[in-house]
Amino acid sequence: MHAEEGTQKRRVKRIVQAHSRPIAGVTVEQLLEKRNQKPEFRRAQREQAVKAAKDAVRASKAEKKKDKTVKVGGGEEWESVEDR
Repeated sequence: MHAEEGTQKRRVKRIVQAHSRPIAGVTVEQLLEKRNQKPEFRRAQREQAVKAAKDAVRASKAEKKKDKTVKVGGGEEWESVEDR
C-alpha cells in the first residue's frame, strides 16, 4: 500500500470557481444582461452605433464644407478657390 521509494503520490488538480465580480465599472448585473443577449440583438446594436457614428462624421464634414463657402457681392455663394 505504501508508495515505493522512487515514486511520488499524484497531486490532485483543484479547480477554482470563478466568482462573478464587477469589471471596469460595470456591475455584475450588467455583465449578466450582456451575456444573456442574443447575438442578433448585439449585432443590430453594433450596426446602429456604427451608422450613428458615420452620420455624425458626415454632418461634421458637411458643416466644414459649408463654412468654406464664400459670399460674393450679389449674395451668391461660391466655393472658395482653396478647395480646388
